[in-house]
Amino acid sequence: MRLLFVRHGKAGEREEWMGEGKPDELRPLTKKGIEEFQIVAKHLAKHDKDFDKIFSSPLVRTVQTAEILRDHFELKIEERAELKYTSEPEDLLIFLKSLKPDGSYILVGHDPTLGQFATWMLSGKLDLFIDFKKGAALLMTSTREPAPGEFQLEFLLPPKLIL
Repeated sequence: MRLLFVRHGKAGEREEWMGEGKPDELRPLTKKGIEEFQIVAKHLAKHDKDFDKIFSSPLVRTVQTAEILRDHFELKIEERAELKYTSEPEDLLIFLKSLKPDGSYILVGHDPTLGQFATWMLSGKLDLFIDFKKGAALLMTSTREPAPGEFQLEFLLPPKLIL
């Protein structure tokens, strides 16, 4: 199984957005966030388009990020609650076990969910040691059924490296 984790692009400031009484779930990417993530997505697709599907958190900023990826990878998007920032790592693991074990998937979500889950899959521990910047991408692989400690890190690509 190959998993490409992608944290959503830059979104508006949470405190400002919610200070206006708007729900965080509807907070969109900024214009700059869209422009920068277009570059990141183009770079990712240029180097590896061999993925089966995109799964995204249902929050607006992640769906927007997934749509940019869709345009570059030409894949379908499925929204999954397991990718929300309020989800538990165990929920995401149960979902991954339901997928084809030899599949390649892009998962678009949030920090700390993605960082904590990636740490768990790589090390077997829930201690967060991955700094998952907005717009970052992490690829991990495993030849076994998804389980903590069974994946190998292929790369962690912060957006600044591409931009």
